[in-house]
Amino acid sequence: MELYRKNSMIISFIGLIIGLIFLLISALGIFLNHLDFVKENGFLQSIFDALGNYIYWLFIAMITLTIACGWIFVDLVLSRQKFDELVKTGSKAVFVRNFNELEDLAWKLGPKYMDIVYERKKKLRIK
Repeated sequence: MELYRKNSMIISFIGLIIGLIFLLISALGIFLNHLDFVKENGFLQSIFDALGNYIYWLFIAMITLTIACGWIFVDLVLSRQKFDELVKTGSKAVFVRNFNELEDLAWKLGPKYMDIVYERKKKLRIK
């Protein structure tokens, strides 16, 4: 779990890219397999022949993977932006007011961000 929390953005981005690539391949196989340019391309046709009827399951699985990884990636990017905004405040009162939210965001983003929160807390001399 700790390994995922440290590398969650990278893992979700890789999942998103893999999902998009295989979604494109399966969509070509399902919707454009009857066209001449696909039949003339031996590489694509060999992929479609190897997958057979499993191409429909691949299409459904890749839609799910793409949506899930895309959701996680966007959520992490937005959380990182909000975290940066809350940490860079110059006011001690604003930092204390948002401390619980900062801790939640830092836990979600990984151990590096927890260290940033506690360094900032130490710098502002908050108990």
